[in-house]
Amino acid sequence: SLDFHVPEKIDYLYMMGGFDKEWNQTDASRRYATYTNLDPGDYMFKVKRANINGNWNEEFATIKINIHPPWWKTIWAYLLYAFLFVGSSLILWTLQLRRIRLKHEYEMSRFEAKKLHEVDEMKSTFFANISHEFRTPLTLILGPVKELISTEENTSKIEELKIVHRNADRLYGLVNQLMDLSKLEAG
Repeated sequence: SLDFHVPEKIDYLYMMGGFDKEWNQTDASRRYATYTNLDPGDYMFKVKRANINGNWNEEFATIKINIHPPWWKTIWAYLLYAFLFVGSSLILWTLQLRRIRLKHEYEMSRFEAKKLHEVDEMKSTFFANISHEFRTPLTLILGPVKELISTEENTSKIEELKIVHRNADRLYGLVNQLMDLSKLEAG
């Protein structure tokens, strides 16, 4: 109010357009208005005064007030939230794919190891069977060769029979080694 003659006798009416539904009255002892927790948006604060006689002036002063939303409710914050959501979803999806791939690789390596073990067992069984099949004829060869060496009188034939005996004996040792290997693998 521009009435400086008796300012303590002036009354005021004020209203926050968009918030208050009716005018609020105050006197000169309280020449301020307090509003807390206003929602973001545009408001129009209006004030009018009464003169010393109590007659209200129909003209009022206005101030346009714009309350901005807090930073976490701005468009940039919502874009950041969307980016974080999409980013975390992509990261989770990538991690899930990696987990599935690792699980698949693990299962495949277990399957391959199982198949290799089966192939090794089949080889061992094959070599054990072949070893038995070779051992019997070698035993049947070594017996008569020993007998021929002991009964033969021709030295050149004895030398040839000794070569046959030595080679058959060497082959017999290799077959025994194969059988020992099969026994070791079988536990």
